[in-house]
Amino acid sequence: LLHCARGGIVDEKALASALAGKKIAGAAIDVFASEPPDSDNPLLAAPNTVFTPHLGASTHEAQAATGAAIANQMVTFFATGEAINAVNIPRFGQHELIKAQPYCELARILGKIMAAAVGSKIKQVSLQLEGDAAELSEVLLLNAALIGILEDSFATPINQVNAVRVADNHGIKCEATKKMRASGFAGLVSLQVSVGRQTRSVAGTLLGGKAPHLVRLDDCALETPLSGHVLITKHDDRPGVVAKIAAQLARQRLNITNMHVGQSSRSGRAAALIGISKPLPDATHKAISRIAEVGEILSIKF
Repeated sequence: LLHCARGGIVDEKALASALAGKKIAGAAIDVFASEPPDSDNPLLAAPNTVFTPHLGASTHEAQAATGAAIANQMVTFFATGEAINAVNIPRFGQHELIKAQPYCELARILGKIMAAAVGSKIKQVSLQLEGDAAELSEVLLLNAALIGILEDSFATPINQVNAVRVADNHGIKCEATKKMRASGFAGLVSLQVSVGRQTRSVAGTLLGGKAPHLVRLDDCALETPLSGHVLITKHDDRPGVVAKIAAQLARQRLNITNMHVGQSSRSGRAAALIGISKPLPDATHKAISRIAEVGEILSIKF
């Protein structure tokens, strides 16, 4: 008889009698009706009986093994992101996490752009993965997008464990879809958010499989890196507007590190993403926003 369930399930006196009378060949006991067992418990004198402590992990050997396992799991987590035996996050293998990491960073950056564009009253988040991105876990990438959307709005750190729960608690509906073929790109991540009747969208890809690039803001096509300090504007599509923006940057001795302008074929508007050498001062932000042709200005640090 092997007894490692709950004390009291087995009649200990009857078991001791059965062992003594050889009706049962042997017993291994892990739990007792009274713990520790009383000194007059007949099982303690029964033949062919093995005892182990109720908490088997309390042995010196088990404690050493547990400590080593915990240390190894922490090393694995900080080295690769794999959370072995985590109870509150889906389990992903090391290879899958390494493969997904660049796309997770892209999704997080796209989330930051959407958070800056629409503020904190988001009602719905829709993520679409195409091509190479569709081969990855939509759970990982949706969580990453939500981290980008929520991380600057809460004092509590937003991470892969709590991102969906925080979104749900604030009434944000989330969905993710996949499309195995990506038009014009090896992999594409598209993020759409809704605030009331307004819907904004952004899409990005990886250049060389690593560097996040923006390829679309709403209906404006762009192709520009997403790193460092970035200024994003939506403005009238007419000559001289970008020059006015650049003039304001020059007044503050802000160097333009990269720039790309995309046009909308439908609205007569354009979008510009301008990389700058240091953070945009509030006074310059206000000065650019006062340019008559500029409808929106976002300043983001990636």
